[in-house]
Amino acid sequence: MPDVQLMGAKEFAQLSGDQKIADSVQEDRLVNIPENFGITEIPIYVYNISTQEFNESRPPNHPRLLIRACPPGQEYLLVGQITHPFREMTEDANFNKGFRYTDGYREATKMLNPQNPGTDQDFDDGSPLNVGGNLNRYGIFWSIHNPPLGQELKAARARVEKTYRAELEKMVAIEARSPDEARNVATKTAHAAAAYYGRSFSWHRSDLVPSASPAGQIDCPNCAEKIAATAAVCRHCDAVLDEEKARKLFPDRFRRGPGRPPNEAAA
Repeated sequence: MPDVQLMGAKEFAQLSGDQKIADSVQEDRLVNIPENFGITEIPIYVYNISTQEFNESRPPNHPRLLIRACPPGQEYLLVGQITHPFREMTEDANFNKGFRYTDGYREATKMLNPQNPGTDQDFDDGSPLNVGGNLNRYGIFWSIHNPPLGQELKAARARVEKTYRAELEKMVAIEARSPDEARNVATKTAHAAAAYYGRSFSWHRSDLVPSASPAGQIDCPNCAEKIAATAAVCRHCDAVLDEEKARKLFPDRFRRGPGRPPNEAAA
């Protein structure tokens, strides 16, 4: 089986969905289109657990990578999806555009951390040249699971908490030297870190903002997963944490059928 097939550039450009390209190419130009050899495409999901929004550029495949912020009080947000194998855009010396199939897991990893040589999302070279470039530091991660696994969310929280602790240590040192300087240099990550831990400083007042961030979360007494402190029912194990509130929110689950004893008489 040949590893490429030939088709007219016009036809290929139209199949690619980019009408501007389709209108600009000539019929007599050919491009190489690799086959995927019948491999079933596997979806790769990108999640954000941070209340920060990110707008990065990862050319050539992701010239505008917009990652929406996770709403306060929500555990995670699905912000994007690619597939494995991944169709990577190519362009030859004659400006013919095409695609080639590449490792989707590597693409997802490079998309979030271009300096990562593998697929381990805990990898962080610590290089000052990569500050802001490693989105894994800020609670962004990829997974083949939808919803993500509990262990994946736990690992993402560990990475973002490490980042936030380092950011607060830096800001505390700056504030001790000069509160004015701290107010001038406080970044969105610094503010997110202060909000996450519910800390107030001269440059950030968490006590003046209603807390709906992960700082307002607790461990479920039944399954130990993170949940909102005001939750009536655990979203992970379905344990009832506040029966009075749960009865108002979910009356059907407390409705008893004929012959069932009242709640206080139940064993």
